[in-house]
Amino acid sequence: MNTIQDVTHPVENLDELLVIAFGKPTPPTEEILRHKWLESEKAGRDIGLPTALYDWRAKHYPNWKLAYMPREATPAQSRAASNRRANFLFRNVLLPLAALWILANVIEWTTGFDCTDVIPPDWVLWTIVVPNH
Repeated sequence: MNTIQDVTHPVENLDELLVIAFGKPTPPTEEILRHKWLESEKAGRDIGLPTALYDWRAKHYPNWKLAYMPREATPAQSRAASNRRANFLFRNVLLPLAALWILANVIEWTTGFDCTDVIPPDWVLWTIVVPNH
């Protein structure tokens, strides 16, 4: 667990610390204090408020933000949806096409048979014109 060094002096203003760590709006201080108490019980010692704050932020802030501030959580959701679309296209379109292209080139290299000769000319939607060198 990534934690910062325990602070030896007490934090005077918890609300100010929450604004520094999260910006506005901040999660309720009760959530952070409850997390501090639970993690201190697990550790068998007082872990300190800054450690509890950063630990809560790493473990629980994304879910809290999604539940209590859904409008602000949408960019992360749209990035996740974009990543899912990109992974789908890569796995289901690009990889099979690359595999077919490699297979066609291996067949042509080993047997001399050009697989593109079996495509009827009326199926070709566009023609790539390569100038003669």
